[in-house]
Amino acid sequence: MRNMLRSIYRLPWGYVIAFDIAALTALVLGILLLQTLPDSAPQQPRTAVNSNTKRIAFSFDDTPRAPGAFLNVEQRPAILLKALKDGGVKGAAFFTNPGRISGINKGADTISAYAAAGHVIGNHTNTHVPLSSVSADVFLADVGKAEAWLKLQKNYRPWVRFPRLDEGRKLPGIGPKSACL
Repeated sequence: MRNMLRSIYRLPWGYVIAFDIAALTALVLGILLLQTLPDSAPQQPRTAVNSNTKRIAFSFDDTPRAPGAFLNVEQRPAILLKALKDGGVKGAAFFTNPGRISGINKGADTISAYAAAGHVIGNHTNTHVPLSSVSADVFLADVGKAEAWLKLQKNYRPWVRFPRLDEGRKLPGIGPKSACL
């Protein structure tokens, strides 16, 4: 398995392929989990906070996506929205990079479709710059630039997810990596 992943990562679109495979696998597993829950279980009323209810959060990074090896820009959102609806998933979070929006990828339409379906739109920075590769000021400016566009969108929440889950690096003479921010 590791050798297969290494060979995928060496491809120019390796990270896109790996992300697509991981995202679709997570979605299928989540839907299967929801379908295998016993129907005979006593139903509790749904409330905003119910400590006895198990819940799964679905979130997707890097929206809008570029054309991938298997899906084009029209297919991916449609398939994803249908799978979420069929699985009864409400309120998934789509972390967005507004700097990737262009007329070619129809990114604004994709984000609007996710929001119209009741899903949440979050901030994944404007250009997907990892924090460990730039200064905190540059990173925060990229977050702010994304925020300027995102705050005008339906279902936007001021949530930020670090690109590549990179929360910064440890610098010489400075404490844990989280201290860099």
